[in-house]
Amino acid sequence: MSALLLLGGCADPDLEMLQLPSGQTISLEGVENVPVEGDRYYLKFSYVTDTPLAEVNAIEEEAVLVWRSFLQRRADEEGATAAVLLAHNEAKPTFGFFARGNYGTALVKRDGAWIVVNVPNK
Repeated sequence: MSALLLLGGCADPDLEMLQLPSGQTISLEGVENVPVEGDRYYLKFSYVTDTPLAEVNAIEEEAVLVWRSFLQRRADEEGATAAVLLAHNEAKPTFGFFARGNYGTALVKRDGAWIVVNVPNK
C-alpha cells in the first residue's frame, strides 16, 4: 500500500474513509499495536489528511478530533497507556521521487487522563 502511494502519488482506493465530527474526512492507513517491552505496547494510528502539515495548529486540532473519535475508546478498552497518531499528506513529486511528510502526535495515559507528551515533527 505504501509503495502505491510513493510510486503513484495518488490515494489508495482501498483506504477506509473516516468522517470527523467537523465534517472533514481522513483516510485510515492502519491501526496497529506496536510492542515496547514485555507485554507493553502502544497504539499507532496512521492516516492521510488534506490538512497541510505546515498548518501546525490545524493539524494538532485535527489530531485531537481523530484521537477522540476513533482511537481513545479502543486504547482504554485494550488497556493501552500510550498512542501515536501519524498524519500524512498525499505523496508529492520531489526531485523525481514521490515523497510525503508526516506529523506525529504522541499521547500517554497518566493518572487516568490522556495527555500529549511530545513536540510533533516539524
